[in-house]
Amino acid sequence: MQNRGANAARLAAVSAAILLLGAATAHARPTRSLQQFDCTAAQQLCEKQSCKGKLDFKCDTATSQTDCTCISAGLAGCFSGTSSVATPAGPKRLSQLQLGEAVLSVGAGGALQFSPVYMFSSRRPAERSAFLRVRTDAGLNLTVTPGHYLFAWRGEGARAMAEAALGSPAAWPYVLPTQLAVGDVVPVALSHVVASSGVGAARPALARVTAVEEVVEEGVFMPHTHRRDLPTAAAGQTAVAESLHLLSFPPNTSEEDIASVVDGVWSLQYLAAGPICGSAGPLAGFRRAGAAAEYAGDAGDAPTHAVLFRYSNEVALLRFESQPRVQLMLGGTGAPQGTAITTLNFQGRVPSELEAIFRRGPEWGEGVELVLAMALQGGATQDEAGEFLQLTQQLAVSSAFGAVQCSYGACIVQHRGDGDAAAAETPPPPPQQQQAQQQQQQQAAAGGAVGPQPDVVLLARFQDDAQLQQFLACPPVAALLEGDDRLPLRALWSAALLTQPSDSSSSQGVGGGLL
Repeated sequence: MQNRGANAARLAAVSAAILLLGAATAHARPTRSLQQFDCTAAQQLCEKQSCKGKLDFKCDTATSQTDCTCISAGLAGCFSGTSSVATPAGPKRLSQLQLGEAVLSVGAGGALQFSPVYMFSSRRPAERSAFLRVRTDAGLNLTVTPGHYLFAWRGEGARAMAEAALGSPAAWPYVLPTQLAVGDVVPVALSHVVASSGVGAARPALARVTAVEEVVEEGVFMPHTHRRDLPTAAAGQTAVAESLHLLSFPPNTSEEDIASVVDGVWSLQYLAAGPICGSAGPLAGFRRAGAAAEYAGDAGDAPTHAVLFRYSNEVALLRFESQPRVQLMLGGTGAPQGTAITTLNFQGRVPSELEAIFRRGPEWGEGVELVLAMALQGGATQDEAGEFLQLTQQLAVSSAFGAVQCSYGACIVQHRGDGDAAAAETPPPPPQQQQAQQQQQQQAAAGGAVGPQPDVVLLARFQDDAQLQQFLACPPVAALLEGDDRLPLRALWSAALLTQPSDSSSSQGVGGGLL
């Protein structure tokens, strides 16, 4: 515990730096690997990733920690100011486009339709930047930054694959412009097709890539709508299941008692059938945001520690939590009187199966992870919320903000267990009573300072505090945290976890903390 003072100072510094949250947290990484990966097999899986940039693969045989990253040089996903979009009044340059104006986009069923612009994640009209111009045989060119994902079908049989998927935009693959080659196929909107068929009936056409060239142009713009814009939205995500356990302790709880509870919850992972990964540690600075400030919870029962597990699917998660020992522990049995353990189970969507397994980037190095719980705004649809979250995910992992990973998904259940010191000395209740207790926990709509069950939870891990600060300061995220009613979602609460590597074979606490 000799580093407690230094770590406490680091936590305080991060608390002061993080915009809007005003808080930071810390946890330690496990060097005990939950799943042992064979380096050869892992590298073969990594090499399946399409990457025309630099493919960086690392595998530590001693710890089985594996990292696979496609490094693409370039800026965040944006268009040049000279690029044009289709509006009801005709083509318009992005440098002239305003909030609220309708632009041509593609709906969930593949039909072209107009949808209003509700935000610009980038709007820098005077900046000269490097772009890639993708030329097509349809006479339409796409001028985007190297880090901007495009819908495209690549390689042999690309046109046949594209024609088969044209009516299902959710299944469209996306690639970086640096990965495109002559002969690849991209969707475009042809003005004469729209004019003859009408908006709502016309569908995108397919164009063949004829060249990809580097250019320098003026203006950097990234407009967003609630629809699946051409060609900005991403698809092909992989679903995982996340389980976040928030721990609140009464005042004056000893470090030993805290360590015992956190260690107990952390150790439950060994009862699970193959969790992919997990983390645990102190959680300082839980903060309600926007409309969530209306929740009148006691600030003293805010969570101070957290344990996070990821599973391959929801079935594995629910099977894990159905075990009697797990139910008792998450119900607070054995914890000091007044301890609360609030569990949130939620779906996680990551861009690819590769990222779900490897959690790409320096996952086990120092970093900051944002945890953001949200609720649907009145009148907003699930589709609108999903599109907003997908765009937020793209922003987080873009080279402008540099998140090593971002996942989000619907909250499946929230329940709370309250500690009872005497329970540790008594035998477990009968199975029927355990089941009844679990049902009561799952029916609880609120859990201490956590408040009502969120509709959606988002996780975003950054390498340093500056990246997180920049991400929180970008207009759509700042508006989300402030409860802007023009967005489909509003923030309920948020927190930041400061991660620090451990150099032992077991989890260690930051600041004298955990195990």
